[in-house]
Amino acid sequence: MKQILIVFLLVVGNIASATPKVQLQISPVATLMGASNLEINYSFAEKFSIGFGGLRWESEIFDVDFVANEFHVIATYWKSGTFTDSWFGFIGYSNLGIQLTTNDSSGKEYTGEVDGSGTIIGSGYHWQWEHFNMQAGYSLGFYGFDSELELEASDGEKKDESIPLGTVGSLFYNIGWLF
Repeated sequence: MKQILIVFLLVVGNIASATPKVQLQISPVATLMGASNLEINYSFAEKFSIGFGGLRWESEIFDVDFVANEFHVIATYWKSGTFTDSWFGFIGYSNLGIQLTTNDSSGKEYTGEVDGSGTIIGSGYHWQWEHFNMQAGYSLGFYGFDSELELEASDGEKKDESIPLGTVGSLFYNIGWLF
């Protein structure tokens, strides 16, 4: 019990001594690809922040029109202190919904949607100027889907497609502002 009290006091002391900061970020690369995103991070300890964000992307790939909506919550560890020039690593939870429209070989149009969730991890480097910052890094998302993708045509015909577990890796580049 004594050890738990000591750990609790160390954590609370670390949180109490941190200067609260809020960071807003966007991804210019995602914006160039037609997506919109926003991430908000809050520094709650000297080397830790918590954040949440989301992405909406409407596009066409290989004759499939899709809309992807993603929301995530992340916890970040900053090697040299939150929102300073520093290496960082994060882990989080992500929820992903995809709606799509496609045509089969005869030209019949099908629509469907599927939802999934998973764990995201990543790391990168953060450059901080007075209020402006940049980040570059790599992230991995490990997704499982809650259901099969059911595609339905306008005439009522249905096709079921199983969605396998998926791993998505991506490079990222963000710009942001610190308040």
